[in-house]
Amino acid sequence: QRWEATRAPIQGRKGGRRKSRPPRGEMVRSKSEVIIANALAHGNIAYSYEQPLKIDNVTKYPDFTIEDAESGRDFYWEHCGRHAACAKLSSALER
Repeated sequence: QRWEATRAPIQGRKGGRRKSRPPRGEMVRSKSEVIIANALAHGNIAYSYEQPLKIDNVTKYPDFTIEDAESGRDFYWEHCGRHAACAKLSSALER
């Protein structure tokens, strides 16, 4: 896919060390992300992990970027694994 040559380094861009490895081979940060990566791969859904996404001159690194080959649209999946972090994110999005 178009992302193969642009994978983020093992240390990642969000801080913290990547520690889990789904069968496809890239390192991810949590067991939950391994499950997501496995489900996407099992469904033959092309994805990239922590690819740079520039929005208004700010670079973000969503957990998963999924390309819809038919429409050419990209979808971004940010997995929120900890309940406290999810509540904080939800609150920020509501504002």
